Amino acid sequence: MGTLFVDKLDPQSGTSLEIGSSGDTMTVPSGATLSIAGTINASSGTATGFGGGLTQSSTFYVTTDYHPSASDEAITNWAESNASNYNRLGTSPTQSSGVFSLPETGWWMVSCNLMCFQSTATNDSWGLAIQTSTNSGVAYDNAGSARNRFDGGGASNDYRQITSTFILKCENISTFRFRPFLGGVNQTYFKVVGGSQDSTQGGSYMNIMKLADV
Repeated sequence: MGTLFVDKLDPQSGTSLEIGSSGDTMTVPSGATLSIAGTINASSGTATGFGGGLTQSSTFYVTTDYHPSASDEAITNWAESNASNYNRLGTSPTQSSGVFSLPETGWWMVSCNLMCFQSTATNDSWGLAIQTSTNSGVAYDNAGSARNRFDGGGASNDYRQITSTFILKCENISTFRFRPFLGGVNQTYFKVVGGSQDSTQGGSYMNIMKLADV
């Protein structure tokens, strides 16, 4: 075992350079720095320890109490967080009437947390889904859903919290959409709690983070 001291390695042909053979392990020891100005391609192997972590992250909230007008309905009154110490990472998604468009393709995690109540107690089983569309919102399918229930024997204004977290794959930002969707609610009494994120008693919110490229 020996040590080779050089300042630069160039391939003999001027086209490509191979370091090591199949089965070998290349190690960058503790305290050393590997500086990369170009691109690493790992199409036939595995590259670990690279990447800068999250590049896109934002939070949206329900601005005021939301009263659905139908038993199955998308939640519409969202806005990006107004909390004093909130800072988005990267570019915020855009939304119109509760339908969200992403700024980049990739694998995204969407976590929607709702605080809900009934103005009058009644039995009601209901759910929250994250729905996706690949044709600009013409048709939607559930990416996943969670379920909750109000008991008619309970008190009015008895709160229920529900969280749905799912990972979505966006391959075309021009046609991909997603929306938080309520299912099976009693629209006469059901409400989603809204309110400023700059308050110690805020309401419902959603975190949107990009995990990886596609």
